[in-house]
Amino acid sequence: MPDHTDANRFPPPPARAHVSGWTPRMLTRTDDSARRTTPQAQPHRADESASVSVSDVLDYFEKCPQCGYPAQATATVRRFDNGRVETAVHPSCGLPCGWHGAVQVSTQQRMRVDIPAPSAPADARL
Repeated sequence: MPDHTDANRFPPPPARAHVSGWTPRMLTRTDDSARRTTPQAQPHRADESASVSVSDVLDYFEKCPQCGYPAQATATVRRFDNGRVETAVHPSCGLPCGWHGAVQVSTQQRMRVDIPAPSAPADARL
């Protein structure tokens, strides 16, 4: 086991240049540039989503195309301010083979996704 008191074997780390708003113990920057979003991160639609919920699809009975193990799926439901609702289903392998892909629903299959009702704002419950 090496002797940790030997300064020649374990030199101190090089000094860092001082960056405004950053200290070595901080994991994120605290200046205003870290809070700004890039144009690519802005939504491409004019309507904003009011709520997003993710739930498991319990009646998804497909198999993984790579290993043949039963797949599982989650549904992402986005409700928008204008009343529009989008549902996206994301299947993945039940084993850690790493497969995930697009949903292939035939005319004989039907998936049921329970969409929870939006909750009322806290001040409306009074």
